[in-house]
Amino acid sequence: MNSSKRTLFSLMLLGALGMPLSAQDIDTAYKNTPIEKVFSDLREKTNHEFVYQKQILQGIKPVTCSMKNKSLEEVLDQVLRGTGLTYEIVDNTVIIRKGEKKDAQQPLPGNKRTLTGTVLDTQGEPLPGASIYVKGDTKNGVTADAEGRFTLSVPQKTKAVIVSFVGMNPQEVVLLDKTENYVVRLESSTTIDEVVVTGIVTKRKDTFTGSSASFSGEELKAVGVQNPLASLRSLDPSFNLMESDIFGSDPNRLPDIEIRGKSSIMGMRDEVSEDPNQPLFILDGFESTLETIYNLDINRIASMTILKDAASTAIYGSKAANGVVVVETVKPQPGQLRLSYNGSMDISWPDLTSYNLMNAREKLEFERLAGKYSETGVQDIIEKEALYNKHLADINSGVDTYWLAEPVRTGINHRHQLYADGGAGGFMFGIGLNYNGVTGVMKKSDRDVLGANLDLIYRVGKLQFTNKFTAQQTKYSNPIVPFSDYVRANPYYKKYNERSALVHTLMLKLYAKV
Repeated sequence: MNSSKRTLFSLMLLGALGMPLSAQDIDTAYKNTPIEKVFSDLREKTNHEFVYQKQILQGIKPVTCSMKNKSLEEVLDQVLRGTGLTYEIVDNTVIIRKGEKKDAQQPLPGNKRTLTGTVLDTQGEPLPGASIYVKGDTKNGVTADAEGRFTLSVPQKTKAVIVSFVGMNPQEVVLLDKTENYVVRLESSTTIDEVVVTGIVTKRKDTFTGSSASFSGEELKAVGVQNPLASLRSLDPSFNLMESDIFGSDPNRLPDIEIRGKSSIMGMRDEVSEDPNQPLFILDGFESTLETIYNLDINRIASMTILKDAASTAIYGSKAANGVVVVETVKPQPGQLRLSYNGSMDISWPDLTSYNLMNAREKLEFERLAGKYSETGVQDIIEKEALYNKHLADINSGVDTYWLAEPVRTGINHRHQLYADGGAGGFMFGIGLNYNGVTGVMKKSDRDVLGANLDLIYRVGKLQFTNKFTAQQTKYSNPIVPFSDYVRANPYYKKYNERSALVHTLMLKLYAKV
């Protein structure tokens, strides 16, 4: 189950624990039917909920049997015969697990009795590591095993126990006369919109005094997959990526960022190693760089939070004066090994409609009227008149070069991500590979980002350790000639010389200087 579904859980008992199951006649007929479909059919016929782990059903042969006017217990005895599985029925819930059926456990003699049960989430998945302890006595408690089951010895006079799990609402469970088969479900207590992740702590939004905005990974991907910062700009108007007319769509140019306007340090980007106006970036609790966040695969992001005002300086100091962008990556989840792939592609092309440039004849006439070919001496008269006549002759022969179309192309950008995670008990792991290939609309402007990450999470008693390793390689290339030189190139210059070779020198040097 992914982390967004495990954020917050409230505990609920499935019906009145301990009430007897009513008799019910069932007619069934199965022929080579997978056991999961059998459970689904019984769920519809009896209105009972079936709870199990999918991995224990692996290798179970399809069911073939036919029964009429049978109770649910008789049907389950027949279906599960020889499978190595057993069942327990608690009210309207059927719990399927490995092993033999156990007789009801009697209370221990003296002042103690033993409780047994299972802790699940709202999807029916077990919650390994959930805490169960006597109300008012936190020292008398246990943790659930890998299948969410627990056994707890409590005093006879105990009226209730508390069940809790990280990120979920603790709940008080009132004890009845019975001692076993307590089935409880925990429900999420918060959502991403209700908390603020500061990079150091996670606080409820109503207790956070600063101005902030939080967005989940799914929200970021819903508006675009180009890069996380572009998606963040679309979701929050206070987060601005400043457009540059000079650099245009250069994929290797890192963006200028403003959160609610610039600070007082103006015009210093070229004088210092880093832009003093950019916000502070925090990745999984550690300070990071703009380039790292810019290159981060959007599929790895669990949430992004913008801390907009100076209140964040109480946490990070003066570095946070321009705001903070906090990024939390996806954490591996326990359970069966999962392998996922995400891929996307987009196409970009140049838009030259805003350029209204002179054609060759108009440009030459403009230069003549501006005095470029006016007489200042005998020698100048001869040279400039010859130059003017040469340009005019080229124009009359059909030369009218549209230089803006020469350096541009249609770019195809594609992204790929492969991720595997799993684990059980106190150990979880996640390993991923990602690639982002960006083809800029300017020829020879390319950016290839190859990354890998390894996440390890393990528990020792009440301590949890998290190890994160990320490697990233960026390969990029830029065009030799800037686009501005093509804009200034004179349209009356020939594109090719006598040998039909593209005249690069014209693009570099021969443009109008008036």
